[in-house]
Amino acid sequence: MKNNQKYLVIFVGMIALALPGCRFRREISVSMPAESEEQIQVESNTNTEKEDGRNYLESVKLKRNDNTDLNQFAQLLLGVPTIEEAEQYKPKHFLGDYYYEKDGTVVIYNKDFAISYSDENDGMASSYNRLISPILDGTSLRGMYPKEELDSCSKEQAIQACEKYAKLCGYEDAEVSSYAITLDAVEKINEIMPVGAPGEGYEIITRGQVEQLRDEGKDSEADALEEKMDSGAERNLPWTKEYEAIILIYHLKLNDVLVDSRNQQLEIVYVPYKNKIAVLSATIPYEPEKISEKHELISKEKAMSQAVQVLGTDVKILTLSLVYVMEYDENGDENAVPAWKINYTANNTDGFMQIASSKLIYIDAVSGFQITN
Repeated sequence: MKNNQKYLVIFVGMIALALPGCRFRREISVSMPAESEEQIQVESNTNTEKEDGRNYLESVKLKRNDNTDLNQFAQLLLGVPTIEEAEQYKPKHFLGDYYYEKDGTVVIYNKDFAISYSDENDGMASSYNRLISPILDGTSLRGMYPKEELDSCSKEQAIQACEKYAKLCGYEDAEVSSYAITLDAVEKINEIMPVGAPGEGYEIITRGQVEQLRDEGKDSEADALEEKMDSGAERNLPWTKEYEAIILIYHLKLNDVLVDSRNQQLEIVYVPYKNKIAVLSATIPYEPEKISEKHELISKEKAMSQAVQVLGTDVKILTLSLVYVMEYDENGDENAVPAWKINYTANNTDGFMQIASSKLIYIDAVSGFQITN
């Protein structure tokens, strides 16, 4: 995002009070500058069906589509020809049908749900997981990592290097966003929350080792060992360009609209200097099962009005886009529903803190209420 990017400031007019205990949507007037369309950065183009000048989009009931090739899974993530040969890397105790530990890596396939890979050599997975964790609390990942590529590796090169993993996980046709973990970005993050770099001398401890001690009745030793797990980022080693990396986030589309959900996402951390992935986390993709009737969508102005009602008036809207998000219906079925994705920050922050503290809110594009799950 350019430094001279203009931001939309929302001004709130008269507000009606909400009755206690009721889910009551208040209409808030939003005063927008004449050039607001240019001031708001639209993250992606979306296609909606127009009728009588109004926008419509379908909700979609989903079902899990798991076509994972287990032999390919074993070949790419474990380096063995077949899933049967992967059994030699399964811990003696049971941690799942497809749970393996090999040469400092942990590889998991939860049938019908997810695939994951962690390389703990040099404490890499520990350090990089700590760096991508801000996305879990609503913080914008783009705010933390404004650049898309490194001096040593372009976005296209990273995508090409990870193409085989995307295909394995069912994301070969996904839209990919890249976030460069540059030395400069990490140093700024370290001013807010310390994260040590990967490096030699890290003691690899796996869940298998811990549970093996418990199986032997050595609970106190197991507890002490467990305390050391995932501690690579706590060694406070200085970061160097050798460990700069690129985070790739893969999102699939429905009706040419991005599905923005961690329940329909692949994340890969690629380390160009090592020419290897350090972290992979993928949910098994869904596919459409049933298309519901089209719904008229609220305008982006109404979506921003509702966002201000939730957040207060002292905010700046940074980006705005129409996406699908995942929701459960009354029967427990997963559905993709249209939503306005709004990236915002507080008015009283500046510099890197303004970028780092940018957050996301999702407004249901049909009902106009905030989506909280």
